[in-house]
Amino acid sequence: MSYLILKHIRAHRANGLQTHYLAAPAPVFAACMLGHAIAARLGTRDLGVAIVHHRGHLQIDEWPSEAPARAAWQVRGASGPSSAPLENPIQPGVLAELDLSLIIKLERVVDLKQVEGILKAMPLRLAGSPIARLPMLMQTNDAHHALRSCGRGFVTLDARQYVQAKLDSGVGILDAMFHRTPGEAGWFVPATVGYSMLSRFEPRRNVRDQLPHAWAEALVGLVEYRSTFSFGENDSIPLWRHGWVDDQAFIVQQ
Repeated sequence: MSYLILKHIRAHRANGLQTHYLAAPAPVFAACMLGHAIAARLGTRDLGVAIVHHRGHLQIDEWPSEAPARAAWQVRGASGPSSAPLENPIQPGVLAELDLSLIIKLERVVDLKQVEGILKAMPLRLAGSPIARLPMLMQTNDAHHALRSCGRGFVTLDARQYVQAKLDSGVGILDAMFHRTPGEAGWFVPATVGYSMLSRFEPRRNVRDQLPHAWAEALVGLVEYRSTFSFGENDSIPLWRHGWVDDQAFIVQQ
């Protein structure tokens, strides 16, 4: 067993649009699946992924407080073989500047040179953004040392217990997810944590690796950001683990 650390993954054009109604700089599902993909290419199994948030910025326009409003940047679409630059389609999109570190718990110790070669060959991407510069690679068998190695930042935690407590008190689901109650401390952000199938898996055209494909909708959960320095030597690292919760939904949770 070992902890593989990818320190400071800097994504400059990551997808910040979690769903059609939600934008947030918290690519929880994408980061966990990146850890899973790296472990699979190493020929081992990932036992969980910890996400450390260092910096995040959504590329949106904001108006003054006296007339508060926000708007997504307009993103020019791809040009066709016969289209001129001014004929390219323009569509709204929310991109994000991100700086994250990942701690991937693996079943066995791996060779860092092999990891570097795999990251170069993948190529490395996070939430749709190519990673131009490889992150710093480290490895340890001590969970606390792995977290300390990431430096200053915020660990991403599963905050569903807060949502459930509000639901049990009679609060509606939207208020439980998006509204802070008086006296509630902490930094909470909604984020995509999985997908629920809307159709059966079937062969389809233009699918990655020609795998069976199913249409799905995003499942949104609440995550909490907590300082790395709030974890003591005897505290366990909160790891996100992926899996099917039933025949329809695939999620990541702690």
